[in-house]
Amino acid sequence: MAVVEGAGDHGCEYMTGGVVAVLGKTGRNFAAGMSGGIAYVYDETGDFEQRCNLAQVKLEKLAERWAATIPNCPTALRQRLRCGHGRFAAL
Repeated sequence: MAVVEGAGDHGCEYMTGGVVAVLGKTGRNFAAGMSGGIAYVYDETGDFEQRCNLAQVKLEKLAERWAATIPNCPTALRQRLRCGHGRFAAL
């Protein structure tokens, strides 16, 4: 799992697996060609959909109920962020 403070244009382009959490803004064309994996994007301003390439991905809001239905989500994400809290200046 990668945790980043933000991503420029073409973030997660051609991603085929793994997990990434973006805690800040993203550039345009996010997820272009993404064929696998999961990207968690903190969309503080509510305009991420406009910058995401939706050709091969589906956007869903993260919900507490997912903890019981999807392995490692969002529980593992929350744990990972807590464990790295001392190492991330943005938190």
